[in-house]
Amino acid sequence: MFLLAEFVTKLQYNSDFGGATKQLVDTSAEALQAGRYDDVSREFQKISEELDVSYEYKANYSELAEGAAESLKN
Repeated sequence: MFLLAEFVTKLQYNSDFGGATKQLVDTSAEALQAGRYDDVSREFQKISEELDVSYEYKANYSELAEGAAESLKN
């Protein structure tokens, strides 16, 4: 039972990371095509500074990527 729960949790993490990354890449590409290089650079720098990676818990990547994508939409 534990292995099944762990498997489902990993699938959820993969889905979260995949969706956030797709959103970030799509909005970054659109912003770059529109010449908004400084905006994209600023958002990636913010992710770099705020990313908290640990093997002990789920990192905050999804939230940061989604926030950056939302910021680049505006």
